[in-house]
Amino acid sequence: MATSALGVGVANSIQIAKLEASVEETKSIARTAMANVQVSMAQTALLKDGMILLGAHLNETNKVVNSIIERSNRQQGDIHAMNEPLLYLAGRVDRLESRVEHNILYTAINDMIQNKLTLKFVAPTEFDELIQTIVWFASMANTTFPTEIPLTSAITQLLISQQLTFIPWPLYSATRPIIGK
Repeated sequence: MATSALGVGVANSIQIAKLEASVEETKSIARTAMANVQVSMAQTALLKDGMILLGAHLNETNKVVNSIIERSNRQQGDIHAMNEPLLYLAGRVDRLESRVEHNILYTAINDMIQNKLTLKFVAPTEFDELIQTIVWFASMANTTFPTEIPLTSAITQLLISQQLTFIPWPLYSATRPIIGK
């Protein structure tokens, strides 16, 4: 019996040693798991803090964007309100220009019909080109002017041949820029 008790005691001791080793291994795994859980909890806490901070920044950004959109909408309304009178004035200026052009052309055509010499149809900015054209035509016609005659008299002499000719639009083709157009 003593041997059997000793054998059972040794077997129990071996099993207890295995159990203790298994318990130690389980404790080690549990400690590692606990450390991992603590690291994960710390990371989660950092992420949570970062997310809270990010959320606060996003909230502020959203407020700024909404403010910018509101200002932009107000400015768009202001621009539209300023644009209406400008468009009205632009239309009035266009109509005035058209009436002035028609009036100038009307008086110029009346003068031509009454055989009066006129340069009313020529814009002030086109006088240089007009003089060059008249001098060119004079040189082509071999017309010479005495040097003592002022240029205005020479131009007046060349304007004597001025005439008014109406050409239907489909038959019209300009080879040179037209003065007064």
